[in-house]
Amino acid sequence: MRNEDAVFVVYLHVENIGKTSVAIFGNSFAHRALYAVVEAFGQRAKEIRLLANIGCPPFIGSTYTFNAIMECGPFLNASVELIEEMKPDITFIIFRSFFPLDSPIIDLSKDDQFNNIQYTIDRISAVTKRIVIEYPLPINKEKWFTHNFFSIFTNRPHYK
Repeated sequence: MRNEDAVFVVYLHVENIGKTSVAIFGNSFAHRALYAVVEAFGQRAKEIRLLANIGCPPFIGSTYTFNAIMECGPFLNASVELIEEMKPDITFIIFRSFFPLDSPIIDLSKDDQFNNIQYTIDRISAVTKRIVIEYPLPINKEKWFTHNFFSIFTNRPHYK
């Protein structure tokens, strides 16, 4: 990997006897999907690589604002570079969108988030045969977390 500053919170490389190479790129939702993808491909996969970072949308230039200390740039750049070197047959882009990625589009030609998405997909589509984008159903933005997650995040139990 060329980008020495990149931090991969989750990086997994699975090798098998098949002929298909698969990249899974995204945030924590990509990590959740790993085992389903491994099971779906079974012996047909030659390799499966997971590139996932909690709190980082899988689009170069995009970041979630709920975690200001998370530096996504090095991870995103290194992940796309790794996908370009790998040249996978299939790339799964799996994520759940939060602000500003899901903000309303006023002018499509000037929308930073749309341009970040398009730029990243253009780079990946140049080296992969298929891209599958998995975007989960909408959620309640006022309460996108579970009580258990909140208690871990705030270091306070949610029960009384």
